[in-house]
Amino acid sequence: AGQHRSLGPKDSKVRSLKMDASIWSNELIELFIVIGNKRANDFWAGNLQKDEELHMDSPVEKRKTFITQKYKEGRFRKTLLASLTKEELNKALCAAVVKPDVLETMALLFSGADVMCATGDPVHSTPYLLAKKAGQSLQMEFLYHNKFSDFPQ
Repeated sequence: AGQHRSLGPKDSKVRSLKMDASIWSNELIELFIVIGNKRANDFWAGNLQKDEELHMDSPVEKRKTFITQKYKEGRFRKTLLASLTKEELNKALCAAVVKPDVLETMALLFSGADVMCATGDPVHSTPYLLAKKAGQSLQMEFLYHNKFSDFPQ
């Protein structure tokens, strides 16, 4: 957790059950259950080779390098959406946030969609506001916690 925290809140969203007790809303708990470590790692480590894996006994410096490569540089992430332009990613994000599939939103956002992109709707001008209009509380929670994130392109 310390290595994740050292990346800063733009690059890593580690949460502690003890240190961050005040942030655990019902929606955030449900979001963590829906996404979970396995699904998040299916994306962030989708192209991780066996010889690149981090081991339990790896030294601190190797952990820091690995976590930086994984989350800040996006070195091991799945690249299924790499052929989409930024504009296409943003359009797909706006369409995704009004539906319950947070994993689709995660993949779009982590692939380069802009969490604060213009939606074309003068009243609901951000993906967060579109999700709110559609009553998608988990989408809103996910977008809120990633509004200042800076994902690798």
